[in-house]
Amino acid sequence: MKKIKIIGMGLIGGSLALAIKKAHPNYLVYASDLDERNLVLAREMAAIDGVDLDDAEADVIIVATPVKTAELILASLRTDALVTDVCSTKVSLAKAASHLPNYVGSHPMAGSEKAGMLAARVDLFENARFVLTRDSEELRDLYSATNANFSVMDAETHDDITSQVSHLPQIIATTLVNSERDYDAIQPLSRELIAGGFRDMTRIASSDVDMWVDILKTNRDNVVEKISRFQARLEQIKVAVIDGNEAKVRDLFVASKVFRDTIAKSTGAIQGFYDLYLGIPDEAGSLAKVVAILAKHEISLINIQILETRTDVNGVLQVSFRNERERERARDVLSEYNVIEEN
Repeated sequence: MKKIKIIGMGLIGGSLALAIKKAHPNYLVYASDLDERNLVLAREMAAIDGVDLDDAEADVIIVATPVKTAELILASLRTDALVTDVCSTKVSLAKAASHLPNYVGSHPMAGSEKAGMLAARVDLFENARFVLTRDSEELRDLYSATNANFSVMDAETHDDITSQVSHLPQIIATTLVNSERDYDAIQPLSRELIAGGFRDMTRIASSDVDMWVDILKTNRDNVVEKISRFQARLEQIKVAVIDGNEAKVRDLFVASKVFRDTIAKSTGAIQGFYDLYLGIPDEAGSLAKVVAILAKHEISLINIQILETRTDVNGVLQVSFRNERERERARDVLSEYNVIEEN
């Protein structure tokens, strides 16, 4: 019987444990974590079978800790078992694991601003991109219940790309919140006008601080390059605004919109989401009504969120589907129940 050892029972490690047990209920999953509460929760959630398995007994070892901790763990391992990590940078970890004959770096491109085993979900990685630094059928099989889309690329390429599409957005969100913190000291009324746009752009600013300190430290050169590129873009639009160059401002906004729309139709992490925007009254049961209607007609949804939650104002419910056919079915069914689509 295959034995899996997961080091770190936080959001990612815990979610992987749940997915592995779902796909392979006969596998034995063991965990270790410095926080005993995560291990207790993992047992209560039936994510693990035991704790602190000896490395020599494990068939697979998954390191799911912050990057700098993972470096130390990988460097200390002495095993012929399949070893992987799920950290957000890969080059420094590949170096730390260079002595391990069966090491494969991996990175699920999904997460949450929440942390710990309490936030773990079996569907956390569904439709997300799961990067492997070299192909491994054993890992693909182990992670099959994640329903993720696998990509294979070397560690250097991974770190370069993620510095642009993951690490830079985190820095921008963090900096935007700090900018508002500075402005709030001057004009405290500003927080009363914060709405959906600010909320959506800054949600990830609540992410785990220690994790991000490690990420930026281990991907410094790539991140600095991307910050410089972004500063140049900011300067470009700043100059256009100062000069009153309406045509330039318009061009920048149009180019952004067009490219953003192409991303939504491509193979990235936001691929395949077909959205309906529904007007719902600010009253108890509105959200449950929509979900119940879809469930009654066996229409599966990918994601659901309320875009506006202002008191006494109708909210906008964004419901995402896997394909165009499901969205059209939902549109037809919901219209029969007088659920109004927002344009």
